[in-house]
Amino acid sequence: MAWKKRSPTRWPANFRTERLKMSDTLATIATFNSDHEAELARGILQSEGIEAFVFKDDCGGMLPQMQIIRGVHLKVNRQDEKRAREILDSD
Repeated sequence: MAWKKRSPTRWPANFRTERLKMSDTLATIATFNSDHEAELARGILQSEGIEAFVFKDDCGGMLPQMQIIRGVHLKVNRQDEKRAREILDSD
């Protein structure tokens, strides 16, 4: 049985532009010292119907001390930014 040569995985033509669009539509509303705090805040926002995302750079969990250095960012869509800030400020 001969092996078929597979074509390399190709990204969609608009992959880079879609990624740029996504970063343009998100706003950082808070920065925390740990992912636990950020996840709690994300849960509060999600319970209010706001989609939230946690961004952190801790080398895949191998260097959690980097969370303190760089912070853990909580982001929401720009159209939800004002309401999300109001919800987090009220708690």
